[in-house]
Amino acid sequence: MSTPNPKPAGAERRNYLRMQDEVILRYRLLPTAEDGAAACCEQVDRFTLAAGFLARTQSLRPLWQSIHNQSPEIAKYLSALDEKLNQIAQLFMLQELEGEASPCREVNLGAGGLGFDSSQPLPVGAVLEVRMVLPASLLGLIALARVLRCEPREGGTYWTAVEFTEIREQDRDLLVRHLLNRQLEARRQAHG
Repeated sequence: MSTPNPKPAGAERRNYLRMQDEVILRYRLLPTAEDGAAACCEQVDRFTLAAGFLARTQSLRPLWQSIHNQSPEIAKYLSALDEKLNQIAQLFMLQELEGEASPCREVNLGAGGLGFDSSQPLPVGAVLEVRMVLPASLLGLIALARVLRCEPREGGTYWTAVEFTEIREQDRDLLVRHLLNRQLEARRQAHG
């Protein structure tokens, strides 16, 4: 059985970084905590390709800066190649989303989990595989999550709160960056 990743330093702060946002969300109930745990966060597929590319680009940023300092033309060429790969990854994501009736839904999003309306009640303690797309960047993130709460609401839906128990660190970093950018954008609009 896979054990949850220990919370890294600063995890408490990231749990306070929460906001209402719109994402494309898919989830499925896993029969037991073990099912899919190892494969869930380790797989690279069309869904997670763009996020993987972005994380790799960010990790190579110091090397790119060194190349840029020595040869700006080569750095420009490498940036163009990177952009081409990102466009291919985004195309794959669009193909994955093809056929979605109303893909975006409002959620309460944080680095440690999310809250969303579900059409069916989900048992507290159940493990979900969560696939989430950040529409502005077409980044696909995947995680395992444990249901913390599931409460009935008017209209026959259920407010469900989940905590991420397995998530690639690069995906959590992308999520934190997304939340910070959205908060900055909201502040600019409020003061603009």
